[in-house]
Amino acid sequence: MKYPVLAIMPLLLLPLALGCGGKVQPAGGKDEPQEKPAETVLYECFSDPKMENGVWLLSPKEGKRVPVEVLRLGKGTADPSWDLCQWNNSHSLAGCEAAVTQYGTTYSNGVHTFARNDDGEFTMILDSSQEYDSPRKDGQPWCHLLVQSSFNRIPLKGMKTLELTFDERLLKVENLMGADFNPSLHTAQALFYFSIADVSASSAWRNKSIWLGVSAWDYRSGLTKEPQVSFDKGTATYIYQMASERTFSGADLQDGRWHTCKVNVLKAVKDAVSALKDKGEFTDATMDDFCLSEMNFGWEMPGSFYGALQVRDFSLKTDKKIK
Repeated sequence: MKYPVLAIMPLLLLPLALGCGGKVQPAGGKDEPQEKPAETVLYECFSDPKMENGVWLLSPKEGKRVPVEVLRLGKGTADPSWDLCQWNNSHSLAGCEAAVTQYGTTYSNGVHTFARNDDGEFTMILDSSQEYDSPRKDGQPWCHLLVQSSFNRIPLKGMKTLELTFDERLLKVENLMGADFNPSLHTAQALFYFSIADVSASSAWRNKSIWLGVSAWDYRSGLTKEPQVSFDKGTATYIYQMASERTFSGADLQDGRWHTCKVNVLKAVKDAVSALKDKGEFTDATMDDFCLSEMNFGWEMPGSFYGALQVRDFSLKTDKKIK
């Protein structure tokens, strides 16, 4: 009877591979330690992620960065790398004395509150009902309370990893408009935005930007289920909103607990550019053309609402060393 060659070859070769004890030896005759794969080193993009140096309070007039004073929040004494924006608010935090409250070092005028505790958790409270004399009308500016920071144009070219993480706890959101509430005009939104700019010298889109956003809460819809593309007339810039239900892993942000937001920023940029190419924008752009310019996070309230939230552990890490 003939046997297939492949069926008997392993039996013929087995004695050659075995030592005296029947142990399979490596080619060199000795046990050789296996090298562990090198761990990827990640670099933090935020220079002061816990805001230990405080924030620059900006003038309420939207459209131009005008620092008014420094609000000290921790032990740091260096110039802050963060701004606190209070766009279109008639009740400015300028001149408010720091007080120690349940939220830590606190600046408040009874309408707006910004605070930070020793663990680096910061609290943002905005009562926009005291900023509107009547229900907000179409085209009327709206109130903001948000933080922003610049990244000095970090190129995305050569990056393999760019991950955003932060924890958020929604304390309270209340509609103070009653029957005057119109969902097409009014809401309370907690938003996170990156500004991504095309800086390629040969690009027709040079210096044009994209707002890359995560809706951390919207009174009308909670977390968003699908990506959305819109156009911001104020900055003449397209907005790409990620599906925040995915970035928060489907969490229920109304339960008063801490929840983590995780974003693969490089993938989000690719998705945003692809979506805008369908609209005839950035048609010849590649990932190598873009840089990370700035970010902002906080409340926008086109309507009368009370909103309170807390955030901690802002982190934006990349495998590319930041100069």
